[in-house]
Amino acid sequence: MKKKQFILIFSGAVCLFLAGIHFYFHAHPIQLKSTDLEIEVNSKYNFKDNLRFIYFGNEKDVSIQPEIDTSSLNEYDIFYQYKDYKQKCHIRIVDTTPPVLKLKNYKTDLVEKVKPEQFIESCKDYSDCSFKIMNENTDKEGKTEIIIFAVDSSGNETKEKCTLTRIEDTKPPVINNFQSNIEIYQGESYDFNQIQIEDDMDPDPDVTIEENVDFTVPDTYKIKYIVQDRSGNKTEKTTTLLVKENKEANMKVVYLTFDDGPSYNTEKVLDILKENKVKATFFVTGNGQNYNHLITRAYNEGHTIGLHTYSHNYEYVYSSTENYFNDLNQISDMVYQLTGNRSTVIRFPGGSSNTVSKNYKEGIMSELSQLVQSKGYQYYDWNVSSGDAAGHGIAAESIIEQSNAGTGDKIMILFHDAYGKDTTVEALDKVIKHYKKEGYVFKPITKGASYVCHHGINN
Repeated sequence: MKKKQFILIFSGAVCLFLAGIHFYFHAHPIQLKSTDLEIEVNSKYNFKDNLRFIYFGNEKDVSIQPEIDTSSLNEYDIFYQYKDYKQKCHIRIVDTTPPVLKLKNYKTDLVEKVKPEQFIESCKDYSDCSFKIMNENTDKEGKTEIIIFAVDSSGNETKEKCTLTRIEDTKPPVINNFQSNIEIYQGESYDFNQIQIEDDMDPDPDVTIEENVDFTVPDTYKIKYIVQDRSGNKTEKTTTLLVKENKEANMKVVYLTFDDGPSYNTEKVLDILKENKVKATFFVTGNGQNYNHLITRAYNEGHTIGLHTYSHNYEYVYSSTENYFNDLNQISDMVYQLTGNRSTVIRFPGGSSNTVSKNYKEGIMSELSQLVQSKGYQYYDWNVSSGDAAGHGIAAESIIEQSNAGTGDKIMILFHDAYGKDTTVEALDKVIKHYKKEGYVFKPITKGASYVCHHGINN
């Protein structure tokens, strides 16, 4: 009996030994907890946590390739490698986390059609979410509990509660920045949309402007503003617009304008103007301090001194409205010290139609074109360019040809009297003689009494 038991035990041991040898040579040494893993998007996962054990080895000797990006929904195959052995694992990056929704209460009138977005303070989720108001009736006066339902692009859902309060709105809109009396000169224009509207409930009341103004005809006009919010509350105001006679309105006039001075060329320009007995306008900068005495001379000889820019630094001037007015005030103060006169005639660097300002602040020219006028300035562009802005040494014949191309009763020519514009000086006398022969007179720009040339705003 004992012999039989021994044989059985020995046989079992041999079988186990042989099975162990077979397992050693044939079993895969890398054993995983799972060969198909789901991992939450944007989560951090240590893929070695998926190792069950390594036969006859250590997990620190296992490499895992490739690296996985968990920031987007996707599927990957990764490989665990130990010595010459590899084990594949399929990875799915999934989104199973519902949105985190934070709501706020909302108060409005009895008319507004509310939207779920008006109740949402924040919504955090991996993907974009859509929102829905679950209530069937949200129109009743008083307080209503609102249920907002949020679902992300993976179908994960969240709902939260807040309160909608509806009250009767009886307060009419308020018209700000309103002027009851406005005076302009014949040929100038006025933007009736400069008013600002405020309402306690309606962010966008209807505005109706009733006017029949002819800016070319001197007269007294009435402009009626009617502002009504969505609840029917109405405000009405009337402005009186006086269009005063402009003596230059029916004349053929050339306005010679010179930018970017003073320089050594300014003196030559002044001599030519004096010889021809014509007046012009100089839009000056602060970049020619050694020639500032020529600004005084120009003013004393009856020319208009306009404000261009102190620095002519586009990046600074057009980075903000604050920077623009700091620069404008600086050149204004300089001109005042030289002439004793506060000029309100300006020209934007690059003109009002410039696009270079887009590089520094989107929409700044739309803002500035309104702001300068509200502060009492008038800006002037040009309808004829001499072409001398293209560089130094432009052929005088080219400048003459482009300058003499003007037609119509009001011609405003852009020249430059800056350093290097010697050929502009060379061309000037012939330009003046051409327009005199065509029956034009020459005038300096005078705010309120001269043709106003505005370009279209491109920024």
